[in-house]
Amino acid sequence: MADLDEVESQLENRQKLTLLEYRYRDSGGITDTFSPEIVVDGPPLSLEQEYEALRSSKVGQFTLDAIKKVSLLRDKVELTQSKFSNLLEYFGEPGKKIQASELFTIFVAFCQNFQKANEEVIASERAKVSRTLKATSVVNHATFSLFF
Repeated sequence: MADLDEVESQLENRQKLTLLEYRYRDSGGITDTFSPEIVVDGPPLSLEQEYEALRSSKVGQFTLDAIKKVSLLRDKVELTQSKFSNLLEYFGEPGKKIQASELFTIFVAFCQNFQKANEEVIASERAKVSRTLKATSVVNHATFSLFF
């Protein structure tokens, strides 16, 4: 989450710089080169003006698109965290500070052990049925032999 916060912070900084560059160009700046030392005073831009200002340059367009994507990514991260919390609660670990990789390592080990135990039970049941069939076959054969 800290990385996402850093990306958002950098995008906000880029947005501010792009808006300052727009104001500089809009105020009749002499060159196309923007210098951070130049401060353009004036009334704040409305939301619509900011949007148009950002859309007026390639860097601004990139910034707007990146802000949308980061916002969607944040929503997905929050949803994932919520679902992971629900999963921890389901497995009886609510509020426990456990990493997803730890939980899934435990879960994989459990599944592998369960599958191995299940295979052993099935093999044992098959052997039991086989012994029962052999014993029944021997008794039936012996009984059949007595009559003939």
